Amino acid sequence: MGLNQYDLGVKTGKMVARILKGDKTATMPVEFMTKGDLIINQKVADELGIKIPAKLLDEAKTSGKVVK
Repeated sequence: MGLNQYDLGVKTGKMVARILKGDKTATMPVEFMTKGDLIINQKVADELGIKIPAKLLDEAKTSGKVVK
């Protein structure tokens, strides 16, 4: 799993906008990403002898990314 850099940038931008509008960082809640992108590096998995389950590979092919 990996963070979507675009989504992270959007969330960061919204936090910066709040600060620029005068919100105090000491009173702002801690925010974090709750969703990641499924990325499988098949080449490295093969080199390490890791067998990726077919169901997980299928999910990565349809909604994520498989690096070969």
